[in-house]
Amino acid sequence: MRFHPRTLTVALALLVTLLPLAAAARPADRSPDEQRAMLVRLLGDKNLELDRRFLDPIGDDVPHQLVLIADLPSIRALVRVRALAALGLYPTVVTRRYLTGVLNEPDNAGSAVGTRLRQQALRSLGVGFGPEAVDDILAHRRDRAPAIRMSVANALGDARDPRVLPTLEQWLGAEPDLTVRAAIDDAISKLRGR
Repeated sequence: MRFHPRTLTVALALLVTLLPLAAAARPADRSPDEQRAMLVRLLGDKNLELDRRFLDPIGDDVPHQLVLIADLPSIRALVRVRALAALGLYPTVVTRRYLTGVLNEPDNAGSAVGTRLRQQALRSLGVGFGPEAVDDILAHRRDRAPAIRMSVANALGDARDPRVLPTLEQWLGAEPDLTVRAAIDDAISKLRGR
């Protein structure tokens, strides 16, 4: 069995990063604080590959700890955004409620970090919840920020629900921002299987 050099490098980097904490306790024995510390370290790694194979062994409280990490302003924005991305791998009622809460949080509107968090929440809804999240995603189609509208289009493509094609086609003709139009066009192509 051969490994791609990048995959091997990422796996080794993760092993070196997590080994000191892993030696301290087995996953079942790790406290929530230990799990959170491991996740923060993992999410901050420059070679991060988000995959449940790397997250699940950390412990049984991973989704809850990801929510806490994403919610802490004292944590670097990149780590918070990656925590939101990881939540897309844990599609539960609680994670969906949290992701929609991030989208609707008034404090997130208008700030650079808030925009990044909202963008990732949209993408995580599309990836993690697919067609059942389309209404949550579409609710932000008319957002003032082009970056959010672009993420709405990307998330609709991620959701893989062909029923939104007519909505995307109508939106494409009415959208004034070129980058958003490009994202809408990409979503249409993805849904048509091109």
